Amino acid sequence: MGSSNPHDALFKSLFGRPEVSADVVRRLLPPAAHEHIDWDSFEPLPTEFVGADLTDRRADLVFRARIDGREGFVFVLLEHQSSPDGLMPYRALVYMVRIWERWRRDHPQATRLPAILPLVLYHGERPWTAPLDLRDLLDLPDALAQALDPHLPRLRLLLDDLNRTTDDEIETSTRVALTTAGLLMLRNRHRLEEPAALDRLIEHLVAVARIPGAVDAVVQSLYYIYRVSELQTGTVEQRIAHRVPPAVKEAVMTTAERLEARGEARGFAKGIEQGMEKGIEKGIEQGIEQGIEQGIEQGIERGRRQGQLAMLLRLLTDRFGEPDPATRARLDAADSDTLDRWTGRLFTARTLDELLD
Repeated sequence: MGSSNPHDALFKSLFGRPEVSADVVRRLLPPAAHEHIDWDSFEPLPTEFVGADLTDRRADLVFRARIDGREGFVFVLLEHQSSPDGLMPYRALVYMVRIWERWRRDHPQATRLPAILPLVLYHGERPWTAPLDLRDLLDLPDALAQALDPHLPRLRLLLDDLNRTTDDEIETSTRVALTTAGLLMLRNRHRLEEPAALDRLIEHLVAVARIPGAVDAVVQSLYYIYRVSELQTGTVEQRIAHRVPPAVKEAVMTTAERLEARGEARGFAKGIEQGMEKGIEKGIEQGIEQGIEQGIEQGIERGRRQGQLAMLLRLLTDRFGEPDPATRARLDAADSDTLDRWTGRLFTARTLDELLD
């Protein structure tokens, strides 16, 4: 799936959508601020907007938005470490300065800067305890810090700590089904095997599946669920397939088949390896052993690649339309790693050329 970290992949696929990011920000801001923000104006910007040397934080997102009719920005950082980042206010400030620098190059005559709202979405294993204000990172005695207070920089982050919220609060504070499902997945990732948590999530996934154009979000959610939980493949698909539109049902079942094929291939390969270790006598020629192993590996790889290709073609067609002959030939010739890379990009690429770059 493009990223080895399932949290990053889910975050970029789901929360990279303008309507979802706007929903996350709205639930954190005080109600008095809501009327000043044009929630329909959220526009995602490329990660490179904050500088090429900062793009190792692959899950961070930047959005442009209108605030009281003026251009503004929202910066969303995902934190999924077991412990909070103690330098998060500093990191956010660096990002904000980069955004302002980029904006100043495009508006050299401006004498004021656009507002930037820095937001941290945190779902680590423990509640957030690190500083949220830049001033708290300054190494000064308390008495001196108080005397110098008017002259010290301040930056307080908006924090969405999923450890300190509840499922009920998430449901009542969000307006977009995909936001609700995404936050519930992140918050309950370690207990999705519990019937109550899974039942709740499935209801929201069904709501997402009924949204036109949301099939890729459902597919990405399935990949995430099975990567972070011990649920058996098919557990979720069987419960939502009969409640969603036919096109979504087909994509869901194809995803289930692909996930199951991956699991079967791994199990088959492991069984073959164990059987050969126990059953093949020491006298078999090394060349014969190698030939058998290579044949099995090639067969498994061929089947895995065919499943990858079928899945990518289906989702690619849903999003960009039927591929032309040249694109289809390129897909047919791609190896398994390339197909995996393209599938991961499917949820963030804006054009077909960007996906296949």
